Amino acid sequence: MGTVGEERGQEHRRIIGSVDLIGSPFLSTCNYNRLMATTSGSAQIFTLTQASELLPQVKHLTADAVRRAEALADQLRGVTEDNPEHSLLSEALRDVVAGWVEEVHALGLEAKGLWLVDFDNGEGYYCWSYPEPAITHYHGYDDGFAGRIKIQ
Repeated sequence: MGTVGEERGQEHRRIIGSVDLIGSPFLSTCNYNRLMATTSGSAQIFTLTQASELLPQVKHLTADAVRRAEALADQLRGVTEDNPEHSLLSEALRDVVAGWVEEVHALGLEAKGLWLVDFDNGEGYYCWSYPEPAITHYHGYDDGFAGRIKIQ
């Protein structure tokens, strides 16, 4: 059984992932090891201190995106797929996720899944997942979320 934060993060991913976003280049439901969008330019390397200093900004932009996405997902639940509003709400939800990915990339970070952010440390990634309070895990370049190891 995971921590309360991990359970909340999984619930947020489940809520948003239940909406059909498969056609979006930014989201593949429950595939957290796949980069959500291609990063451009050279990768920025972060020390744990630098990543931790940037985390409040990442947490803020992620919490804002989560709030907006949850509101849209709540509206979507009450609309049948044949209702024209369904496609409008679905597109708005995709736009929220895409905007979050762009904001994460603009900070030199990688969005590896829904509300999952990696900070390149030169040997792998410091890994943060909403709503974790701090960066407490890392993983190798090829290990992905499943290979997360607690930072000692």
